[in-house]
Amino acid sequence: MLVIVKKNYEKLSIEAAKVVADRLKKKPNLVLGLATGSTPLGLYKELIKMHKY
Repeated sequence: MLVIVKKNYEKLSIEAAKVVADRLKKKPNLVLGLATGSTPLGLYKELIKMHKY
């Protein structure tokens, strides 16, 4: 299990997006189970930014 500790939610969201993007690059057919609610919104926003740029 990977545990990442960051100073704030924004930094955690950025790091989590990097981890997800890295895994998707290594395995493009990766199946994701995405959480709902407000907690993962920062992660999703960062993934959208990465995809657009």
